[in-house]
Amino acid sequence: MTLKVTNNTLKKVEISINYWSTDKGGATDKYYVVNPGETTGSWNRSDSRGYVMAMKKNDINSSYAISSNSHVIIYDLSVTNNNLLILPFAITP
Repeated sequence: MTLKVTNNTLKKVEISINYWSTDKGGATDKYYVVNPGETTGSWNRSDSRGYVMAMKKNDINSSYAISSNSHVIIYDLSVTNNNLLILPFAITP
């Protein structure tokens, strides 16, 4: 399955998604820049346990629980996952 992230804000966001040893392919610890209006290429993730998406936006770090088939859309004031509003489980300045 694949994860995608769309940035519908006016500023860039940085995204990182964790990796399980059961996932195929490689992974890095870096954040990926998603510019305004862009949708990322896909992250190949397939583990049923789910994933943590870390996001840097406006100097604030936040973390969200997502699944292997997520299409996350980031707006100025909210984040959706497959068209449902999601809230961060962690926020740090």
